[in-house]
Amino acid sequence: MHIERLKGHATGRAWILDGRIIAYEGTADTDLEDGTYRLTADKPEKRWRIGHTGGGLRFILELDGADPWALQYKTPIWLSVEVRDIGENPSEEFLDGIGAEAYSADAKYIDRVMSGSYAVDTGAFTVKHEDGSTIELDYDAVLGSLRAQGEGTAEKGAGTIYVYFRNLKDGKIYPRIFDKKTTPNIAHMVLETEAARSDAELLGKSLKMILELLPVSTGSGNRPPKAPRQWKATPRSNPLTALRPVLGIHGDPPQINVRLAKDALLHAKIHRLTGYNNEVVYEMYEMIALGEKAGMIRAAQRQMLLAAAEKARATGHTTFKILGRQANENGRAHGRLLAAEIGRSGSYREVPSGFPGLQNFEIIAEVQKVFQTN
Repeated sequence: MHIERLKGHATGRAWILDGRIIAYEGTADTDLEDGTYRLTADKPEKRWRIGHTGGGLRFILELDGADPWALQYKTPIWLSVEVRDIGENPSEEFLDGIGAEAYSADAKYIDRVMSGSYAVDTGAFTVKHEDGSTIELDYDAVLGSLRAQGEGTAEKGAGTIYVYFRNLKDGKIYPRIFDKKTTPNIAHMVLETEAARSDAELLGKSLKMILELLPVSTGSGNRPPKAPRQWKATPRSNPLTALRPVLGIHGDPPQINVRLAKDALLHAKIHRLTGYNNEVVYEMYEMIALGEKAGMIRAAQRQMLLAAAEKARATGHTTFKILGRQANENGRAHGRLLAAEIGRSGSYREVPSGFPGLQNFEIIAEVQKVFQTN
């Protein structure tokens, strides 16, 4: 049997081991100090006899889903106790709760967040709490904790002791370990940011860039109280349209013809067909997004789609047309992906281009979907 508790705390995490395998786990209330003790289970009295202590020491064991007095133990029963030291900090108040969800329902718990942002140039990571306050967190520390915990998988997190403190400056409750169990929202925010950060850093070399983290609506409104939200990291500048000249987008209607490398280029243009009810068309002549400059091309493509959606909305339309010219199989695969993300259902179609192996494609894009996914 093994117990871990923090100095100054009577309650700790307990494990009953079968060899090196955790057979049962739970909590123990004890004032035993570091060391190894020999136990005897007095089942009729439901008391633990602790050898070589002189008596009078407290030891109460509760197991998750099991009665410790109904188990069969190999004798002798050896108990190891580990008391962990914690640094003193006058701005922190250590709390008694232990476990991954000990404070998840508390109104002051740090994971009860509405949105967040990550500044690419400074690395500042802030979250907006449900109570309206804004808190800056240590992004690298949270990411490091996730990686150390195997990004919070159950296997890597088994046996972890979760403890908490109240920050006396902001009044929030924090876990000592940030992972998908203690802070599912913040953990997913950081992982989503990390996935988007390389593209944003490419943009940040030319312009101050912020990744804005907003919850993705599922449309059902029935998310369980403890279920983490889904988060999407979206590049944001002040204002957003300042990105476009940096990426090579110019003119009105907007157009782009940039080649950043052999495998990174975009040639596209937005048209407004004044003779046909002011319909807006986004026409792509060529796009390649590979290599280290791929992020810039993808960002430019997103901005062109947003610009087309803005033009369509300004003329009272809820859709616009996307045309892909002389697309190879990779280009058509990109077109099908766009259709799945922002297109009207069933609107994707391919038409002959007149060149062997190349096809044109058309998509009816929905303005609202473009804004929601970019």
